[in-house]
Amino acid sequence: MMMNFEAVLRHFWQKALDMIKDSKGLEKDLADDQKAIAAVTETDTELSTRQKDLRAWFDSYKVFQGLKREVREQITHAVLCWSDRRDPLRDLTTPKALADAHRELMEVIQKAYGKPRDFTSLASKALWLCYPHSVPIYDAWTRTALYVISKIEDGINPIAEKTPESKKTPEYEQFVHVWKQLYSKYKETIENLDVGAYPYRVRVFDRILLLIGRPSYQTDCENRW
Repeated sequence: MMMNFEAVLRHFWQKALDMIKDSKGLEKDLADDQKAIAAVTETDTELSTRQKDLRAWFDSYKVFQGLKREVREQITHAVLCWSDRRDPLRDLTTPKALADAHRELMEVIQKAYGKPRDFTSLASKALWLCYPHSVPIYDAWTRTALYVISKIEDGINPIAEKTPESKKTPEYEQFVHVWKQLYSKYKETIENLDVGAYPYRVRVFDRILLLIGRPSYQTDCENRW
């Protein structure tokens, strides 16, 4: 079976851009993202302000569900400490580099939490804030789309089946292995599609995968993910 993924990209591109919009428009959503990006990058701003802005962004994406306020604060603070120590020019162009950075941040978050828990999605969102032009955001629906596409798209090595051996490879590492293949294959098409004022093409690409992978196309496009 073959698929025309370029046609899929063109079909879903505007839908993905619309999905990024909230009830107040794309400018509001972009402003929220920029505020959170500033929280992890502008170290001369007061720490309490940075922490408040970053925690609010995490809350808006519902990555703290089930966690007490003090734990949310601990994790947010840990992410900021990691961000302040990072190399802002770090090369995250390869799957291995992305997986390594994600693993580092995941370990920091788990240490702040104090016990084992899967923070794959949270860590990917935090890493995206640090490198918004390079990092794919992990989401279960996005992974579902990649899993299917990798099986039918020519030249894409699929995500491993859930076997005892594959479980030794972190989820995000498997995810970016396929994501990078697909993005690289269609990079020219992606870079030529109009995103208007929105600067982060990798995020629009993630949204396309989310649209493909989510259970229902009727999901409210204003919901954050």
